[in-house]
Amino acid sequence: MKGKKIGAVLALIALLGALVGGCWGRGTPTGSSAPAAIVASDGLGRQVEVNGPVNRVVSFYPIATHFLFVLGVQNRLVSSDGVGSKEPFFLKLAPELEKLPRVGGEKGAVNVESLLALKPDLVLVKGRDAKMVNELSSRGLKVFAVVAETPEQVMSTMENLGRLFGQEQRAQRFVSFYRDVMNQIEAKTKSLSDADRPTVYFAGTDILKAAAGDMYQNDLIAMAGGRNVAAGLRGGWVSVSAEQLIQWNPDFILVPRYGWVGKITPQEICADPRFQTLKAVKNHKVMWFPSNLTPWDWPAPQNVLGLIWLAKTLHPELFPQLDPLQEANRFYQEFYGRSFTDLGGKLD
Repeated sequence: MKGKKIGAVLALIALLGALVGGCWGRGTPTGSSAPAAIVASDGLGRQVEVNGPVNRVVSFYPIATHFLFVLGVQNRLVSSDGVGSKEPFFLKLAPELEKLPRVGGEKGAVNVESLLALKPDLVLVKGRDAKMVNELSSRGLKVFAVVAETPEQVMSTMENLGRLFGQEQRAQRFVSFYRDVMNQIEAKTKSLSDADRPTVYFAGTDILKAAAGDMYQNDLIAMAGGRNVAAGLRGGWVSVSAEQLIQWNPDFILVPRYGWVGKITPQEICADPRFQTLKAVKNHKVMWFPSNLTPWDWPAPQNVLGLIWLAKTLHPELFPQLDPLQEANRFYQEFYGRSFTDLGGKLD
């Protein structure tokens, strides 16, 4: 895949959006007719029905909030969990989020009475939090459980939320871009033999936490033409021993930006006497996984940029004209209204 080809796709998406009257601003539904029922499937396969497009939403899951920004409906938030409301990336685009009322969320108990008082049309929660899904549903709230641990789930989540918010065209523009990038990269990497696929260790909050085979990071590595050394493990972020890491001896070690605070940096890993024999250390292939604005390996819309970056990193010979920074600028301009670098984004 060539960088200019992805750029052309984004330009076409923008043109189509203009032709159908799409808008990347914070639009709200219009029309004087009575609202019709809208039904969508959440990440748990539950059917969620709302009366007309959602105008008031509460998000208890920062990753779900990322979907709202791509859909351009962040102005419909009436509350956000404490973590999401303080995320610098969100506040750069919508500083008013910091002033929204707090009713609890991912890091604490939900004040259900305060939540009900906000009269939300929809509440977004993490799909793995079955207790919260059941508790809030039992109080008559419309709850959408977000699960986006695979590329298909990312696209499905965007399509279903787009339906609930009356932003189907915008959701489809994103899905078309996402699928096109994925298909173009896999066209060059899918037929690679194991011998031609570099081995990759994706670290978590410390060097001995590995991304297992049931995480999005595993799919990302495979699509980009690599082999996750921890692919045979299950359980999310799995603890491993230093001896196991040494035995795996990966070609690349990737460190996510969200795991560095008080934990690890690429420099610390390279200086660790236990790991001096690792190929990744000796060949200077221990690196941050971008970006500094928001992680590109999260199960969120921007992870498509993580795929572009990783494909270029693992196989520069297959993508000689692909420029991840250029593609990031085009993506952010198209889907967030400001370029990646304008927002302070960096890849290293």
